[in-house]
Amino acid sequence: MKNYQNDLQIAGDYLKGDLQTEKKLYKELNKLILHLVRKIGSTGGHFPDRENVISEIVFHVMIKENKKVIRNYRGNSKLFTYLWPIVRNKLIDLIRTKSRYHSIAEHQENLDEVASETNNSTGIVEAIFEEHIASEGNLEKFIKYAKWMQELSYENIIRIARKEFPKGKSLNTQRISYVLHTNRKQLQKKLRT
Repeated sequence: MKNYQNDLQIAGDYLKGDLQTEKKLYKELNKLILHLVRKIGSTGGHFPDRENVISEIVFHVMIKENKKVIRNYRGNSKLFTYLWPIVRNKLIDLIRTKSRYHSIAEHQENLDEVASETNNSTGIVEAIFEEHIASEGNLEKFIKYAKWMQELSYENIIRIARKEFPKGKSLNTQRISYVLHTNRKQLQKKLRT
């Protein structure tokens, strides 16, 4: 087993293509992802395709955009302390992607029923997402659906919002970022409780 002086050396060796380092990083990253999946599972989340979720996140961290996530590591903290929020946010995005294919109206009608069934673990997490989004104003709902479901760019969201919503006239990229960021933080709080 290769001895590493620090986490920056692990990242550097991985970027150079060292196979042993790649295996070590892959193994540790899998542990981190499984821990998060179990933690979300204990709060009501369920992933029937757990292997697919893990491979999606591993791809995002280790391969996507020419290994961008690992290249951006500067050694200011432990490597897995740096990776923790990246993996957590990617996992939340995957939950959103999974739940976005269900209509809000359909889930809102069944929200009380689903939330009361503690045996149905996926229902509780979906109910939290749907309840949270349903409580927003029309412009905020539009921003979230346009970004998460339609995967529109900020420019297209602004263009459409200015035509469709009275409050959309003053919409800018900072406001969109704020809406999406605060939503992520609020959902993280709700999932922790």
